Amino acid sequence: MLAVHHIPAYHLSPLLKIPKEVLEDIALEVVSSDLLGPPSALLPLLSCCKYISEVCRSSHFLGRVFKTRFDTRAITRRMGTQAFASSYLANQLRVYSLALNTIRRADIRHPEILPTFWTCLFMLLENDGKNRYQLGWAGLDNFVDEFVRTRLYEGSTQLNGWPSDNTLNSLALWLMWMTTTSEKLESESPQRRHQIIQLVLPYVVLPFRYPTAIVPHNHYSIPLSETFNQQFPRSVLTAHGSYPLYRNNTVHTFSHYDRDDLKMDTPLISIAAKLLYFSRRGVVPLGVPPHLPYNRAHALQLGFNMVGPTQEDIHELNAHKFAKLVPRMQWDWRAALTDRQLALDEEGFDQSASVQWENDWSRLTECIDPFSRMSIPSTKYAFGLLDGLWQGRLLVPNEPDFVGLITQPQRPANFSEMNPLFISSPVYMRLREQHCIDPQEPVACGGNGDNFDDGLTNAWMPLCKLREEQGKVMVEDNQGNASTYERYVPGEPNSHDEDTCGSCQYRGTSDIVYRGRPGSPECDYEADFESVGLGRRTEGEDEDEDEIMEDVDDDMEGLMEYCVSAECSGILDIVLTGETDLNHSRAWNPYKFYGRVRLWDGLIAIVRVPVNNGGDPDRRFGRWIFTGYVVGGQNFVGTWRSVGSDVSVGVPTWESAFVMSRRE
Repeated sequence: MLAVHHIPAYHLSPLLKIPKEVLEDIALEVVSSDLLGPPSALLPLLSCCKYISEVCRSSHFLGRVFKTRFDTRAITRRMGTQAFASSYLANQLRVYSLALNTIRRADIRHPEILPTFWTCLFMLLENDGKNRYQLGWAGLDNFVDEFVRTRLYEGSTQLNGWPSDNTLNSLALWLMWMTTTSEKLESESPQRRHQIIQLVLPYVVLPFRYPTAIVPHNHYSIPLSETFNQQFPRSVLTAHGSYPLYRNNTVHTFSHYDRDDLKMDTPLISIAAKLLYFSRRGVVPLGVPPHLPYNRAHALQLGFNMVGPTQEDIHELNAHKFAKLVPRMQWDWRAALTDRQLALDEEGFDQSASVQWENDWSRLTECIDPFSRMSIPSTKYAFGLLDGLWQGRLLVPNEPDFVGLITQPQRPANFSEMNPLFISSPVYMRLREQHCIDPQEPVACGGNGDNFDDGLTNAWMPLCKLREEQGKVMVEDNQGNASTYERYVPGEPNSHDEDTCGSCQYRGTSDIVYRGRPGSPECDYEADFESVGLGRRTEGEDEDEDEIMEDVDDDMEGLMEYCVSAECSGILDIVLTGETDLNHSRAWNPYKFYGRVRLWDGLIAIVRVPVNNGGDPDRRFGRWIFTGYVVGGQNFVGTWRSVGSDVSVGVPTWESAFVMSRRE
């Protein structure tokens, strides 16, 4: 209890006779009268007498204020409940309030703009509704819009006219994407829409200048060979630098909640640019040529039995967004859940919106050093994510003009979507995901064994046969080694057995608690900490959260650096198979697909093979490889490239951008 000294009781103000706990509740009601923006109602309270000021300055009270104004579920899930010590929440309240005030000033040349952008990214990755409302109050969407239109090309004269791939630009484009709404896109004038398209275009269509993966897609096996530690390999030296593109000096260290050494990689600027580009290209629907048959039945009536779209196919294209926007949640996200969703949430199946960014968060915070093995890696890819029908668009450049850019360092004065000429083409994939579960052995890595080419042109697999039967995929290489892949669905029966799983045996338990403080006992088992509120999320967590957090007092700070739950699935590898549905094959050509997921960072590689009417490969058309990441749990974003026996993975080739989203 805070004490008031040397004042006779009969001289005390009635306010000073109120117990601290009650006074805190009253102050919290006052501060909560306006929940948007920093808690400005605190200022008069802090100017009161020493007793009230001390109550309102206490970490315990400021921690309570934080929880009324900002989202907290993602932090519990990612960093553990120990991050909820009052002093950490109080500090985050100051950090977030400072960022909101900086954005609110609308000064795009503010000296603290870089740390402010980082804070905004943290808030959006943790957003379940409240954080987005706070950033909306500050005017973040208009702020980054002005920044991109005004400052994105700063320093381009020293870069032969090309925009810089720096942290500030990357954060600006990511924040712009994460705050894009359908209302904003529809209200944007054609001129301003075209301006953004033109500004981001180099990031979208120049994969030989701007990285499209954390580690180049020619690698599947990570950690990389130590032979590359002193100098990254290069296959060719283009007019834009060495290729493949290995990223350097992109990692930053932050103090975030209970972590004072949280490492965060700069997000790939090319991914955000593609989402901004394709979302704007999808505002105006495609025109429907009146000479086309109405539908497939009409086409057959007219004697048209060749591959080609009908009016119905064009309408279908226009009806589905290929770059889905980040959903805007209401302030109290749980109030928007259905009864079924609430029940699932209480059973431990997290229904918060921030779950969709879990893989992105893990990718940014864990895929830091490609030369080190992660001791206890988390997933960068949600199992089952690619199951279903995916629809999108890809850009196809005029090949001679595009290849000419590789040898031309200077940005052409007339560089645009028309120079080199880019055309847009639809893409459909019906995909199925299968998993190799311990003790099964995954198929070997492809390539020639030189630690540089891991077989990208065959989706990182060796020459092999894939056979689907009874819901499983059998993969057999040329040496007769066979692997079985099955469908894994969390909560449903599968072949994973903790008693025989090598990963479970290595970890010692399927619920892992991360490292302890140096010099303290190792946190081997999560159960050791349940009594002090540091266990995994259980039923009714939100209802009891305040009581649990009261137990995480300042004396517990520093006991653990990082304490979270990590359940073992036994999954060692993921393969993908698929095809185009019949109706899409008739409109846009038939294809088969097979692929693999790089578990280190969740990078996906899918080979597209043209097939004839009998389903056999059609060698008249070339194969393409699609590589990219699923962003925010809903958009598959990346680069396609033409592959062939004469095309090296270490050389730039005919390639460009694509974006897809899942329809069903």
